Amino acid sequence: MIRFFVKTFVQILKHRTQYVLFLSLFWFVFFSTPCLAQFSYEQFLVSDLADFQLVQNATLEGTKIRLTLNSGGQVGALWYKIKQQIDEGFETEFTFQITDIGGWGGGDGFAFVIQNYTLDAIGEGGGDIGYTGIPNCVAIEFDTWANSGDPNSNHIAVHTQGTSANTSDKSALIGYTTDIAPLDDGALHHVKIAYTPPLLEIYLDSLNSAPALSVTLDLSDTLQLDEGRAWIGFTAGTGAAYEKHYILSWKYVPASSVGIQEKLQNQIPRQFALLQNYPNPFNPTTIITYELPKTSRVSLTIYNLLGQKVRTLINTHQPAGQYQVQWDGKDDFGNPLASGIYLYELKARTVLKENFIQVKKLVFIK
Repeated sequence: MIRFFVKTFVQILKHRTQYVLFLSLFWFVFFSTPCLAQFSYEQFLVSDLADFQLVQNATLEGTKIRLTLNSGGQVGALWYKIKQQIDEGFETEFTFQITDIGGWGGGDGFAFVIQNYTLDAIGEGGGDIGYTGIPNCVAIEFDTWANSGDPNSNHIAVHTQGTSANTSDKSALIGYTTDIAPLDDGALHHVKIAYTPPLLEIYLDSLNSAPALSVTLDLSDTLQLDEGRAWIGFTAGTGAAYEKHYILSWKYVPASSVGIQEKLQNQIPRQFALLQNYPNPFNPTTIITYELPKTSRVSLTIYNLLGQKVRTLINTHQPAGQYQVQWDGKDDFGNPLASGIYLYELKARTVLKENFIQVKKLVFIK
């Protein structure tokens, strides 16, 4: 019996680290919503293109995404590669510009699209505005040509046929407004789309006033989502009437990230810092804290030991302050990762082009 206890004690000493880590997990388990990606692009750079899927005629022109040229028969799409959480609500803002009207007078417009079909989804051009034919999607169109069934040649409308192929035809119309400024006047226009289930609101230019269009639409009931997630992006099309469709800036914030990414204090840190995650090792979630002494473009990314990116936690502009972000041990597609050592990297770049990069290790245990 004495030999048994001695032997057991020796085993505990040999593996004391594992025992301590095991016990710590019982005290530091977090049960909460997974951390969700948010992003912000004040302009588009060549280095940003890895984040997007550009389809057919869509391309980078300077620091703008051009969805179509000003020629007939064009169709293009831009999708953010990581599916975003949409079922609990979101806010997205973007700036667009429509220029170089030609042909029969300029057309046909573009759409902000939520879809859970394929990453390279593209529909028909012309009056179908690049989204007709895409199943399992909702399109918020900014239409500049009066095709059959359209209310006029300058309107915002919401179209969906649920999980069936969408269409710009009035059979899929949920709501519309014609009480808006000209969309194709060559000026910069700012849009905010706010979804607080089941209310979908679209703001044009006056982002803090009343919405230009409001519709009731439960995305969870309307679409077949991937655990509440879908791809988001833009489509556009031209026909015999044509114009250039540009997206100049874009940001997206899921409602579920409120309280998950948290600014902790009003004091301004003296220097950039990436702190050790806590708890570490962890299961199922851990908290990563970082500090910004200046307003910066910030990315917080998880890598495996092969250097492969597995999760983007933050990709946006943030003011100075201390922040906390929660990670749930899942990749960008919601798949649970294997136990092991991972790297988390903070990159920050100020308006004066000061750069900060720091990498730390964390341990995920199942």
